[in-house]
Amino acid sequence: MFTENGTELSTTQFYKRIKSILKEDPVMDGSGHLYLHQDQQKPLDEIVVASIQSHAIEALRAQGIEGFDEEKTRDFISVVLRYIGLPHRGGRAPGTPRTNKKPKNKSKQKTKAKAKAKPQKPQKPRRQEEVRVVQVTVKRARTFHYPRDLTTPGGDS
Repeated sequence: MFTENGTELSTTQFYKRIKSILKEDPVMDGSGHLYLHQDQQKPLDEIVVASIQSHAIEALRAQGIEGFDEEKTRDFISVVLRYIGLPHRGGRAPGTPRTNKKPKNKSKQKTKAKAKAKPQKPQKPRRQEEVRVVQVTVKRARTFHYPRDLTTPGGDS
Protein backbone atom coordinates (compact mmCIF):
# COMPACT_ATOMS: atom_id res chain seq x y z
CA MET A 1 0.00 0.00 0.00
CA PHE A 2 1.24 3.46 -0.85
CA THR A 3 1.29 6.15 1.81
CA GLU A 4 1.90 9.87 1.57
CA ASN A 5 2.82 11.41 4.92
CA GLY A 6 0.75 8.75 6.71
CA THR A 7 -2.31 8.88 4.40
CA GLU A 8 -3.03 5.92 2.19
CA LEU A 9 -3.01 6.34 -1.58
CA SER A 10 -4.72 4.10 -4.09
CA THR A 11 -2.82 2.75 -7.05
CA THR A 12 -4.60 5.20 -9.36
CA GLN A 13 -3.66 8.13 -7.13
CA PHE A 14 -0.06 6.93 -7.04
CA TYR A 15 0.10 6.66 -10.84
CA LYS A 16 -1.40 10.14 -11.18
CA ARG A 17 1.37 11.47 -8.94
CA ILE A 18 3.96 9.85 -11.19
CA LYS A 19 2.38 11.38 -14.29
CA SER A 20 2.27 14.83 -12.71
CA ILE A 21 5.98 14.51 -11.92
CA LEU A 22 6.67 13.43 -15.51
CA LYS A 23 4.75 16.42 -16.89
CA GLU A 24 7.13 18.77 -15.06
CA ASP A 25 10.24 17.03 -16.39
CA PRO A 26 12.48 19.10 -18.72
CA VAL A 27 12.10 16.44 -21.43
CA MET A 28 8.41 17.36 -21.78
CA ASP A 29 7.19 20.34 -23.76
CA GLY A 30 5.94 22.26 -20.71
CA SER A 31 2.30 22.38 -21.80
CA GLY A 32 1.10 20.43 -18.78
CA HIS A 33 0.45 17.33 -20.89
CA LEU A 34 2.49 14.22 -21.50
CA TYR A 35 4.02 15.48 -24.75
CA LEU A 36 7.73 15.29 -25.48
CA HIS A 37 9.63 18.45 -26.34
CA GLN A 38 10.06 19.04 -30.08
CA ASP A 39 13.84 18.68 -29.81
CA GLN A 40 13.61 15.18 -28.32
CA GLN A 41 14.06 12.25 -30.62
CA LYS A 42 11.36 9.62 -30.76
CA PRO A 43 11.65 7.00 -29.28
CA LEU A 44 13.73 8.12 -26.31
CA ASP A 45 17.20 6.72 -25.65
CA GLU A 46 17.63 4.27 -22.79
CA ILE A 47 19.97 6.73 -21.03
CA VAL A 48 17.31 9.45 -21.10
CA VAL A 49 14.63 7.02 -19.87
CA ALA A 50 16.87 5.91 -16.98
CA SER A 51 17.55 9.52 -15.95
CA ILE A 52 13.83 10.37 -16.06
CA GLN A 53 13.05 7.27 -13.96
CA SER A 54 15.61 8.18 -11.28
CA HIS A 55 14.43 11.82 -11.24
CA ALA A 56 10.79 10.70 -10.82
CA ILE A 57 11.63 8.29 -7.98
CA GLU A 58 13.59 11.03 -6.18
CA ALA A 59 10.63 13.41 -6.59
CA LEU A 60 8.25 10.74 -5.18
CA ARG A 61 10.45 10.33 -2.12
CA ALA A 62 10.70 14.12 -1.74
CA GLN A 63 6.88 14.29 -1.67
CA GLY A 64 6.87 11.82 1.23
CA ILE A 65 5.40 8.87 -0.66
CA GLU A 66 6.48 5.54 0.79
CA GLY A 67 5.72 1.86 0.32
CA PHE A 68 6.16 1.65 -3.45
CA ASP A 69 8.20 -0.95 -5.26
CA GLU A 70 10.97 0.85 -7.12
CA GLU A 71 11.19 -1.77 -9.87
CA LYS A 72 7.45 -1.63 -10.63
CA THR A 73 7.58 2.15 -10.60
CA ARG A 74 10.46 2.13 -13.09
CA ASP A 75 8.49 -0.27 -15.30
CA PHE A 76 5.43 2.00 -15.22
CA ILE A 77 7.50 5.07 -16.08
CA SER A 78 9.18 3.25 -18.97
CA VAL A 79 5.77 2.18 -20.34
CA VAL A 80 4.49 5.76 -20.17
CA LEU A 81 7.64 7.10 -21.83
CA ARG A 82 7.53 4.42 -24.51
CA TYR A 83 3.93 5.31 -25.33
CA ILE A 84 4.46 9.06 -25.49
CA GLY A 85 7.57 8.45 -27.58
CA LEU A 86 5.53 6.93 -30.40
CA PRO A 87 5.61 8.93 -33.65
CA HIS A 88 1.88 9.72 -33.66
CA ARG A 89 1.89 11.17 -30.12
CA GLY A 90 2.24 14.82 -29.23
CA GLY A 91 0.61 18.05 -30.17
CA ARG A 92 1.30 19.69 -33.48
CA ALA A 93 3.43 22.77 -33.58
CA PRO A 94 1.48 26.02 -33.35
CA GLY A 95 0.70 27.52 -36.73
CA THR A 96 0.98 24.29 -38.67
CA PRO A 97 -2.16 23.21 -40.53
CA ARG A 98 -3.90 19.94 -39.84
CA THR A 99 -2.99 17.26 -42.32
CA ASN A 100 -6.17 15.24 -42.01
CA LYS A 101 -8.73 17.86 -43.03
CA LYS A 102 -12.06 16.70 -44.33
CA PRO A 103 -12.46 16.94 -48.10
CA LYS A 104 -14.64 19.84 -49.18
CA ASN A 105 -16.38 18.10 -52.07
CA LYS A 106 -18.73 15.50 -50.66
CA SER A 107 -20.03 14.34 -54.04
CA LYS A 108 -16.64 12.80 -54.80
CA GLN A 109 -16.82 10.94 -51.51
CA LYS A 110 -20.21 9.51 -52.40
CA THR A 111 -19.01 8.28 -55.78
CA LYS A 112 -16.01 6.66 -54.14
CA ALA A 113 -18.29 5.01 -51.63
CA LYS A 114 -20.50 3.73 -54.41
CA ALA A 115 -17.48 2.41 -56.27
CA LYS A 116 -16.34 0.58 -53.15
CA ALA A 117 -19.77 -0.89 -52.55
CA LYS A 118 -20.40 -4.49 -53.49
CA PRO A 119 -21.50 -4.64 -57.11
CA GLN A 120 -25.03 -5.93 -57.51
CA LYS A 121 -25.91 -8.63 -59.97
CA PRO A 122 -28.21 -7.50 -62.77
CA GLN A 123 -31.70 -8.75 -62.10
CA LYS A 124 -33.35 -11.07 -64.55
CA PRO A 125 -36.46 -9.70 -66.21
CA ARG A 126 -39.56 -11.09 -64.56
CA ARG A 127 -41.71 -13.30 -66.66
CA GLN A 128 -45.39 -12.79 -66.76
CA GLU A 129 -47.03 -15.06 -64.26
CA GLU A 130 -50.44 -16.48 -64.93
CA VAL A 131 -53.25 -15.10 -62.85
CA ARG A 132 -54.91 -17.62 -60.59
CA VAL A 133 -58.39 -17.08 -59.33
CA VAL A 134 -59.18 -18.59 -55.98
CA GLN A 135 -62.80 -18.78 -54.88
CA VAL A 136 -63.42 -18.59 -51.16
CA THR A 137 -66.71 -19.53 -49.51
CA VAL A 138 -67.41 -18.37 -46.00
CA LYS A 139 -69.45 -20.69 -43.86
CA ARG A 140 -70.86 -19.89 -40.49
CA ALA A 141 -68.74 -21.40 -37.79
CA ARG A 142 -71.66 -22.24 -35.53
CA THR A 143 -75.35 -22.36 -36.02
CA PHE A 144 -76.33 -21.68 -32.42
CA HIS A 145 -76.05 -18.69 -30.08
CA TYR A 146 -74.44 -18.75 -26.66
CA PRO A 147 -76.93 -17.77 -23.93
CA ARG A 148 -76.44 -14.32 -22.37
CA ASP A 149 -74.63 -14.11 -19.10
CA LEU A 150 -77.40 -13.23 -16.70
CA THR A 151 -75.17 -12.88 -13.61
CA THR A 152 -73.75 -9.50 -14.62
CA PRO A 153 -76.06 -6.50 -14.71
CA GLY A 154 -74.94 -5.40 -18.21
CA GLY A 155 -75.31 -8.80 -19.84
CA ASP A 156 -72.36 -10.28 -21.72
CA SER A 157 -69.97 -7.53 -22.47
